[in-house]
Amino acid sequence: MTNSAEWQRMFLEWPTSIQRRGIVTTVLDEQIPFKGFMTTDKMLLLERSNPDQLGARFIVLEYGSVAALKYIDPLRPDNFTGLGFVGKFSS
Repeated sequence: MTNSAEWQRMFLEWPTSIQRRGIVTTVLDEQIPFKGFMTTDKMLLLERSNPDQLGARFIVLEYGSVAALKYIDPLRPDNFTGLGFVGKFSS
């Protein structure tokens, strides 16, 4: 699977136990805080937490533009099992 396909799966299969908000980092190193999102097979629509410097509240990205995803809420390892993650965090 390509990196683009992995990011697509991450958003399409977002677990219900995790709020649909966080921070996306793009391949251009832009940090995009979001408070919600919608998906298609090829595109990701993010609702920004706050408008950007130009006043934009929404941004559409190709999945291939996503470099990282940061979660802002406290989570447990079992929140991620639905995405295929296995193992434990050390204590």
